[in-house]
Amino acid sequence: MQRLSLGSEGNWKQLLRHEGEACVSIYMPTGTADAAQTAGTRFANHVRSAARRLLEFEVDVSGAEEILSPVQELPHRGLDLVSGRGSDGTGGAVGIFARRGDVYVADFPGDAPEEVFVDRRFRILPLLPAAEAAAERLHILALEPPGVRVIRASRLSAEKIDVPDLPHSIEELPQRSEDERHLQFHTGTPQSQRGQRRAAIYHGHGGGGVDDSLQKKDLLQFFQQLDNVLAPWLHAHGQDPLVLAGTEYLLPLYRQANHYAHLLDAELSTDPRRRTPHELRDAVWPHVEAEIELQRRADLDRLRRHVGTRAASTLLTEIAAAATAHRIEALFVAPDARRWAPRLTPNEPPREVRLHRQAGHEELLNWAAVRVLNGGGRVHLQDAETLPQDAVAAALFRYAE
Repeated sequence: MQRLSLGSEGNWKQLLRHEGEACVSIYMPTGTADAAQTAGTRFANHVRSAARRLLEFEVDVSGAEEILSPVQELPHRGLDLVSGRGSDGTGGAVGIFARRGDVYVADFPGDAPEEVFVDRRFRILPLLPAAEAAAERLHILALEPPGVRVIRASRLSAEKIDVPDLPHSIEELPQRSEDERHLQFHTGTPQSQRGQRRAAIYHGHGGGGVDDSLQKKDLLQFFQQLDNVLAPWLHAHGQDPLVLAGTEYLLPLYRQANHYAHLLDAELSTDPRRRTPHELRDAVWPHVEAEIELQRRADLDRLRRHVGTRAASTLLTEIAAAATAHRIEALFVAPDARRWAPRLTPNEPPREVRLHRQAGHEELLNWAAVRVLNGGGRVHLQDAETLPQDAVAAALFRYAE
């Protein structure tokens, strides 16, 4: 048994690689009182159902036993069919994925339909909302001179990370004059008349002040050095959103130095030194969720504008052809829909699509989602009533043909 982790760096995407032979996908809700009472019975029924479907899929009895015997052993090998995986510990689901020689398990928060599915690839659509939620990740740059912190945060975690070669202190600025070396940078400044913390200032050892232009010049130079290291590092490590946290004086200065394309407009005006990584994450997380929703809405708005042109389509044969060519930028699929087509291959799209399964047919929408994800596109589960032209699927193309 191999446990799958979700998210942008999780290993769940290895499910996308398996194609060509019988694959069993079992989804079971967990965590609720009703689900807990019936978990054992439901699991046994699902295994029996999978055995019947494997035989219908032209897998012989010995082959079905080879695939399902390791699945039957899962409760004795630590599989928890009772506990929830929701953030409050109540509610969640488990996905079990089996093929000859491999068994994978993913337990995750959120809802999933109770279903058993056998096809020539694993059914990944019910897993996508949880995978998308787990992949929502950001970095927080806490500007707290004389140093900075970089915090990596997800929905469930937040931790300070080390970025190689990142300058951590304004004292690392090169070629500072003798007078400047005698300056100390302090952020513990007195309160302003409005009760807010003033911007950090320099004080010399002898008590003399430093003018504002020198302060800004040094800060900007430090932030430019910071950006020169941080921006390419972020770009090479997932291009996650970046959120700034710092005093009102520092935030615009860093934006002036920034060249990272995914720096969010939203920012946290605070003294970050007073907050733990988890507290900073909690404060900025709503902004990340808003950005994710904006991406979905932007895709949907573009889809509605371009349906009827060569830049988008709701016709399943056109979507399948574009998926084969890795030409889909964003695919929308109604979560409960099923459409069937004769034996699907990676390189040849189907020429006919059916509403009901026939012998030798495979599920088209799940196949298209796998193709899109393997090609670097986005897949959104979208209620059918919100899709144009009463479609069960729709696609935005990277380019028109």
